[in-house]
Amino acid sequence: MSNIDESSKFFIPKISTQQDIFLKKHPKYDGRGLLIAIIDSCVDVSLPGLQKTTTGIPKILDCFDFTGNGDVDTSTVREADLENNFLIGLSDRRLKIPPKWINPSGKWHLGIKSIYELFDDIALEKVIEIRRENISKQNKLLEKNLHQTMLNKNEENSKFMLEYLKSAEDLSKDSLVADCIVWNDGKIWRACIDISFIGNLENVKILANYRDEHEFDLIFDKFAYCVSINDDGNLLKIFVSYKEHGSLVANVAAAHFPNEPDKDGLAPGAQIVSMGVLHSHSNGSIFEQIVLKAVSHGIYKRHF
Repeated sequence: MSNIDESSKFFIPKISTQQDIFLKKHPKYDGRGLLIAIIDSCVDVSLPGLQKTTTGIPKILDCFDFTGNGDVDTSTVREADLENNFLIGLSDRRLKIPPKWINPSGKWHLGIKSIYELFDDIALEKVIEIRRENISKQNKLLEKNLHQTMLNKNEENSKFMLEYLKSAEDLSKDSLVADCIVWNDGKIWRACIDISFIGNLENVKILANYRDEHEFDLIFDKFAYCVSINDDGNLLKIFVSYKEHGSLVANVAAAHFPNEPDKDGLAPGAQIVSMGVLHSHSNGSIFEQIVLKAVSHGIYKRHF
């Protein structure tokens, strides 16, 4: 979504509102101290213009998703095998716990999530296309190696594998299921979503509540996500940005680029709260929840 940073500046009415003139006269009246709720699709927390305010504090204070699409039940608690330090996830995958993970209690909250549940139909097509491309690249490498072994005694097995690879692109439409692990490191709750989908946790990023550490990761190196952990580790919420509109609104309202001020939003000093709501299943009760949440955070400026 990097094109948002460049395109959003064309939608910012700086000249007609005389914002540039005002900020030159009053540089500290740039929105600092204000908290703006972006009630739209989830905001992309990875965008460069949404990292810091003009005073250097985090631009996005917190993220909420009222659609329920990212909710994961993590109430199942298990302990790892002490000898080999692994868990059996709810997907039945063997999950090797990296030694660097700190868990004084030894209790791990487990959940499972289909990645496809996080996206709408349009974004899902993009995900399927990415999977198809990844599978195709992997299969070409495997096919090349298999051709080199065709003259060996495993010729029949190689032929079988080649036939399998030809049909493997259909796997791109199969739902990807990720194991979710939540635990307390003695200080705060942490979570890991196995986006390797094979139990390779060593290379998967550990996240805490976004409001605590403002960290995120990427699914397929494209879709940014962050998390919040609730109910003493029994409920994990995953926030994924897959629509550009909420991010565009956030950029227009409050983006800040320290080295490119011409791309700043109207209130570059303000912080924002992302409130994801746009989904086909949204209804009136969701908006009631949003208003209550906004009031509880002292938010009086809301962008729809």
